[in-house]
Amino acid sequence: MAISDIAKITSLLVRARRAGTALPQAHKPVWVTELNWESDPPAAHGVPAALQAQWVSRALHRLWVAGVGLVDWQFLVDPYPDLLLATPTGGLAAVSRPAGLYSPGFGGDLATARPKPFLRGFELPFDPLRVDRRHVRVWALLMGSGQAASLQRQAGAGSWQTIARLRSGRDGVLNALATIAGSMHLRLQSGALVSASAFVLRGRSLL
Repeated sequence: MAISDIAKITSLLVRARRAGTALPQAHKPVWVTELNWESDPPAAHGVPAALQAQWVSRALHRLWVAGVGLVDWQFLVDPYPDLLLATPTGGLAAVSRPAGLYSPGFGGDLATARPKPFLRGFELPFDPLRVDRRHVRVWALLMGSGQAASLQRQAGAGSWQTIARLRSGRDGVLNALATIAGSMHLRLQSGALVSASAFVLRGRSLL
């Protein structure tokens, strides 16, 4: 199922609860438990390293907007040597599935597994969206309620300047409107965590 289809499920659930047909009549959280993409490398058709953190951040943002309360990444480390899947005839087939947050070490060694950029997007999801010429919607998932974060812009080669100090809400979600004009690279820092940078254009962003 595509991420863009999740809102169809959550909106249908809301209508069913209002109609009293979603039984038992109680709050029904929606979880996504198998989010993943293959990475390039090693998969030639996978997500390039430069886009991995951005894909994760945008996915989590869209799922949050749709009403999803929990998201799990399916693979911590790329399955090694291959993932065994059942076939329609009852057999097993080995399938390469490099969709982990980490690449395994030599011979599949977990102790020397190396983090992919996917992990950075999962540790500190950050997805700024321009809403008009002067304002950017700053969205992120932080570690807890009232968590402080610094919004930073790239000021030069390797240097970053703090332009706003923000805090998450009670649910750990940072969802704030910042006054920012022009195109630039932005990132978020919260404690020891630093998000991947995201480029914000002058024109309005699309979620």
